[in-house]
Amino acid sequence: MAMTPLPTPPSRNDPANFAERGDSFLAALPTFVTEANALQEDVTAKQATASSAATTSTQKAADASDYAATANQAKTGAEAARDTAQTHRNAAEAAKNAAEDAAVDAGDFAASASASAAVLSSASDVLFNVLINSNFGENKRAVSGTVTLAAGAYGHDRWKAGAAGCTYTFSNSGGVTTLNITAGSLIQVIEGEQLHTGTHVLCWTGTAQGKIGAGSYSSSGVTASVAGGTNLNVEFGTGTLSCPHLRPGSAVLPWSPYRGIYGGEKQACLRYCRAINTSAAYLGAGLWYTPSLAIVHLPFIGGMMRAAPSIEFNSAVGGVIIPSGSASASISMNSAKVDGATLALTYISGSTAVAGMAAVASVASGLLILSAEL
Repeated sequence: MAMTPLPTPPSRNDPANFAERGDSFLAALPTFVTEANALQEDVTAKQATASSAATTSTQKAADASDYAATANQAKTGAEAARDTAQTHRNAAEAAKNAAEDAAVDAGDFAASASASAAVLSSASDVLFNVLINSNFGENKRAVSGTVTLAAGAYGHDRWKAGAAGCTYTFSNSGGVTTLNITAGSLIQVIEGEQLHTGTHVLCWTGTAQGKIGAGSYSSSGVTASVAGGTNLNVEFGTGTLSCPHLRPGSAVLPWSPYRGIYGGEKQACLRYCRAINTSAAYLGAGLWYTPSLAIVHLPFIGGMMRAAPSIEFNSAVGGVIIPSGSASASISMNSAKVDGATLALTYISGSTAVAGMAAVASVASGLLILSAEL
């Protein structure tokens, strides 16, 4: 029975074609399973045919023996019966051999399917990087030049300084951002809900050494046992660092973005940090409660934050449109939830408002950062 050959499996030695071949390989498996089941049914049918033929030949042989014992006069007929029996025996033997060959083929097929499953497992690992912003493309705090961070302070999204602070510079070449850590260490805290219990491997490119949790610093390819549901630190010391990735298993495989989704980094980062500056056309809308105080609601577009955020940094001056013109105002937090916040805008200058007037605010200058980082 003909089987449709599987396409070329993905290979980490060919990262450029890895995703395309992985998709093609996965898409071919349903046909593969259907044909394998059909092969099994064909083998079973041939086994039944062989058994039936063997029974028939045995009966024919018995008949031939009876004819020879009771009718010497029918020697010619007996010999014919004997020849017929031999033919059936040969057919039965051929069927038996065919069944045995089919069983061997089925065994080979099972081994091939097992190997294919192993390849697919490796392919899924490539897509399971749990580090967010591992190419350092998200930089809401707009750090630049030589970045000097106090202990626990954040630079690029999701990356904060270790206990001794951190100093680094960064550059981009060919779409890859490389950090050069010259002092201290850089940490990403991974939420426990992103992790499954088991061995994980941490890989990266560069001279920096890294570690998982409380483990020891080492070169790329560090492995450790991870407890699912528990927050986990990944930390890098001095040296160059690019394309870090942490995923289940122990195989050292090529870098991939967060959970294998290109463009998913920005969405994931919004869970922890939001920056509002003059490029945002809209801050919020609300009312002037007094001539000097407006309260506006800021919805969190693009999903909820990890927790109710606080203001991490604030150099922003609000611009508030009112019916009689516009005014500038300072911005502070009034209250916050995971899906939005209310901001207090205190009048500085410009047109005056009357209590009850509508207020539509934007950031006229500066930067406002809301943080729910770990």
